[in-house]
Amino acid sequence: METLTSVEEKIAALEIRREDALKPYNEIQEDRMRRYFDCQDDTILGGISDQVTQETMRTINRKFDLFIEQVKNNGRLNQEVETLCLYDLEGNFVTDIVVKGKFGQCFIIKNGDSDVQFVSVAKRQATYNKKGFKAIIRKRNYSFTFNGSETKTGRFIFNDIKLENETLTEGIVEHPYNKTWVEYLYNNK
Repeated sequence: METLTSVEEKIAALEIRREDALKPYNEIQEDRMRRYFDCQDDTILGGISDQVTQETMRTINRKFDLFIEQVKNNGRLNQEVETLCLYDLEGNFVTDIVVKGKFGQCFIIKNGDSDVQFVSVAKRQATYNKKGFKAIIRKRNYSFTFNGSETKTGRFIFNDIKLENETLTEGIVEHPYNKTWVEYLYNNK
């Protein structure tokens, strides 16, 4: 078998594989359209089988998009994750766990096995300071590889996840909870 050397050749080969993977699903969709317009079946579009086929096609496209992105980035994928964290006023990490509480989003601070403290997500740094905390935006850049495997629930499995860098800046973000699948896999390797 001939070895592909250039990025363009690798991408072209992936596009051919994508077309081959999508071909049976495109044929199914074309047959559905033909039967619909021939008035053989007017419930065929938008039904469960149509939705499953479309979801399968989206998954195949997403998978090949990841492969192509990986080829363009020298064999690795990248993701930046921004999370709002609570630190005490001395600069020690307290928590980054945000949940929806009775009165809106809040941080959960575990003090031992049974003692839990809730701190509402605020819009100003001064509000955190009054409570003895400061809000820090943590930006993490991850790099990882993808080999095409999935979980039973259809989530892609990324391998060789590395934390490339992390920056901490004082501030507030509009959407404080931003845990991602990549971060979950990194924390649970």
